[in-house]
Amino acid sequence: MFFSFQKVETALFSILIVFARVETLYIKQFDLSSALGRKYIGYTKYVRAGGREWLRRV
Repeated sequence: MFFSFQKVETALFSILIVFARVETLYIKQFDLSSALGRKYIGYTKYVRAGGREWLRRV
């Protein structure tokens, strides 16, 4: 029943971090003026920081 959950989590975080970077660039280019865009940029920065913290702990 045991499988390498850490590897799966690390892969998911890597994908999430890359996605967050791409999305942040997209929103900076097209939607920076809207409040939603600013909130989303804040969220992706949080995700990237969280991902870095998580990878440092593992």
